Amino acid sequence: MELVENLVEKKLLLLEAEKLKLDQDPEFIQDLREMREQALMKRLFAQEGEKLAKQAKVTDDEIHRYYEQMRQEVRFRYLPVTQPEQASKLLQEWSAGKCEGAVETGPVSQAKLGDSWKKCLGGLQANKPELVVIKGKPYLVELLEQKEVVPPPLDQVREGIARELLERKKAALMQTWVNSLRGNNPLKLNEAYFKR
Repeated sequence: MELVENLVEKKLLLLEAEKLKLDQDPEFIQDLREMREQALMKRLFAQEGEKLAKQAKVTDDEIHRYYEQMRQEVRFRYLPVTQPEQASKLLQEWSAGKCEGAVETGPVSQAKLGDSWKKCLGGLQANKPELVVIKGKPYLVELLEQKEVVPPPLDQVREGIARELLERKKAALMQTWVNSLRGNNPLKLNEAYFKR
């Protein structure tokens, strides 16, 4: 009986909202558009994700490479440079010990880092901050420590490694697919719209 009562209340409230023409309010209509777009994107990603998941495979060699990278651990700090023209000033301040706003990582396994960060950190000297560009964005980065560690035995972590590598591959395939949509459906941005 309570369920029926709740349904009746819901219907009465919806009828009252329609009577007040709230369903014709421009804000409500915009909310509906946005909810529709979100629902469509969610369904599209789910559908394409299923297809792409079948393509993603992890090999024993990849698992072993990842495991070997688990033997290297780094600790560093970084600061995104939002105003590139101030990069040299920030670098001087940082070298003098002022690194306000910098994010300091705890110990991070090389295996957990993306390729861009691995490459960046691999070229740095310890305790010497440098301005670097990662994926087109400038950062101040300082390598604080790099050391070898002994990871758990491979048979204990193999499944977790395989799962992580699989997720990375699926994400990369999804990004490649999204990027391919740009070529298939060229959009032209009205730059005047963004200058308002």
